[in-house]
Amino acid sequence: MMTTIESLQAEWKKYRDAIYPKDTSSIQNRETHQAFFAGAFIMTKAMEIAAALPEDDAIKFLVPLIGEAEQVCQNIKAIMEARN
Repeated sequence: MMTTIESLQAEWKKYRDAIYPKDTSSIQNRETHQAFFAGAFIMTKAMEIAAALPEDDAIKFLVPLIGEAEQVCQNIKAIMEARN
């Protein structure tokens, strides 16, 4: 399934709006924004590495990273939804 990503900033806003309460402080917002982009940078570098590998090796390299990120995001979302 192919989905599109308009921009990392747009993805950040979707993430922020889905997860964080409306009264999040500007400091927390800024720090979370920075952390989001640091993570995006690491994953972009991982994709760059994977692109240079044979397909089977690239899949073996990326699938665990993607799974880990998905699990962490699901856990965060559940915790934040429970607080709201």
